[in-house]
Amino acid sequence: APHAFKDGQDFLLQIQGLHARFTPEWVAAWRALPDAVEAPAPAFLAGFPRSGTTLLDSMLEAHPEIAVLEERATEQAMIATLNQLSGAYPETLRDLTPEQHTQVRQSYFSAAALAEGERRRVVDKSPFLTVHLGMVQRIFPGAAVIFMLRHPCDVVLSCFLTNLELNSGTVHFTRMQTSVDLYCKVMSLWRRYCEVLSLNCHQIRYEDLLDNSEASLREVLAFLGVPWSGEVLRHTEHVPGRGNINSASYAQVSRSVYQSSRDRWRRYRKYLEPHLEQLRPWCERFGYAL
Repeated sequence: APHAFKDGQDFLLQIQGLHARFTPEWVAAWRALPDAVEAPAPAFLAGFPRSGTTLLDSMLEAHPEIAVLEERATEQAMIATLNQLSGAYPETLRDLTPEQHTQVRQSYFSAAALAEGERRRVVDKSPFLTVHLGMVQRIFPGAAVIFMLRHPCDVVLSCFLTNLELNSGTVHFTRMQTSVDLYCKVMSLWRRYCEVLSLNCHQIRYEDLLDNSEASLREVLAFLGVPWSGEVLRHTEHVPGRGNINSASYAQVSRSVYQSSRDRWRRYRKYLEPHLEQLRPWCERFGYAL
């Protein structure tokens, strides 16, 4: 992946640009848009890679009334459309006309490739969706966002230790320091979105999903407005027929949920020691002990 390193730098610049752009003043200046009338808004499953989103999405996929979109590049499709308007993303979000808004939504549904007349609740998941949640809120105002949290030390350790195909995001996981840096940058952007946008968001902890799957899933399903189904607790029976789960978490999802991934970072503490001060604010913010 020779382009990955340059793309990785571009990705950092994009995150920085989004953080600078999403000020309360800028968001307040957004042109008002009428409520969209076509297909209902999807829900979005976000969180830093290796935070447990694959586990949760496999549980939700087992629900008969939920359709999970597994990494369909829907946000790239919306960005491509926004970049074709006068100006470039994210600037073009401010003055969207109703026609352009419809155009961007259509590009989303085209990339999502949903079956005609899909009646199930659609949940969209991709690794770095968090970075573009500002755009999601603009294009799908009030869309349900499920945000997955996990101990920051476990997240960055897992990113560093997992063999992932290199792209603009994962190229940062080749070193521990750049893994930590990217985590902090993405979480800072997430915090900014929470501050300046009225997100319709439900936070769920990976550790709670392991400890008490049913209680966590009942909360998520209630948030999505979907009735309870015991199928979500039998999710491992559903995985073989799922087609392509691209993520590195496939082997873990295919076995029953296991606890060994919890606090795994403590066994590697000496390697994480130089980075703990950088991660400490996020551990404190999310209520995790160091």
